Amino acid sequence: MTTKKRKFVIAVVVIPIIFILGFLFMFTNIINPNTIFVSQCNVTNNSISIKGAFTDSANKYRGYKLTYNDNTLYIKIKGSLLSFNGSAGDFNISINNNFGNIIHTNIPSMAGGITDG
Repeated sequence: MTTKKRKFVIAVVVIPIIFILGFLFMFTNIINPNTIFVSQCNVTNNSISIKGAFTDSANKYRGYKLTYNDNTLYIKIKGSLLSFNGSAGDFNISINNNFGNIIHTNIPSMAGGITDG
């Protein structure tokens, strides 16, 4: 195979892979807690409600992921740069409290997180 053909084959394979990975990354990822503003967090025996917004205007709310460990509920908020359903950067999360006794709620990150104390 000549050098020109090899470069062409590599370009044909690599460029779509980079494009697809970038496209998927723009759809949904866990948001850095430093860019999340939580205005209200209520925990009752039956439900958990969290209201807030993203402090950067680029991210749009896409969902959340929950983890419960040692009476602490960890909430990872998902967002994306693209949103086809018209969602905004504001979020209002309502969760059924099937976890039992929750002492803390926490929005974790690699470097700590936001906690209610």
